[in-house]
Amino acid sequence: MDGRKFWTCKNGHLLGEVDRAKVEKNVSGTRIVYHTTRLTIFRLALLPVNNDVARDDAGVLTGRMLMGFSWTCSICKAQREWHPDEEAQAWLKKHFEKRGV
Repeated sequence: MDGRKFWTCKNGHLLGEVDRAKVEKNVSGTRIVYHTTRLTIFRLALLPVNNDVARDDAGVLTGRMLMGFSWTCSICKAQREWHPDEEAQAWLKKHFEKRGV
């Protein structure tokens, strides 16, 4: 793999790609900039050796768009759960443990 972080089923098939997205919003005249987790879901799963082939994205989930959902691997039918709050908590814990907070 080429350094990208893939979201996989239990059998290693690629269901999507996870990255950090920069978000910029204006709220009541104040510019807010933050980073959040973004999951791009593939309509059809890919084999790990074919991660560079043209893919068909089913959609993109950013931050807390959903409370959670299940996605079924189109190759082996295994299901994978997505819980954005758990992903965010893991990142925050890792980030702040380094600072001793």
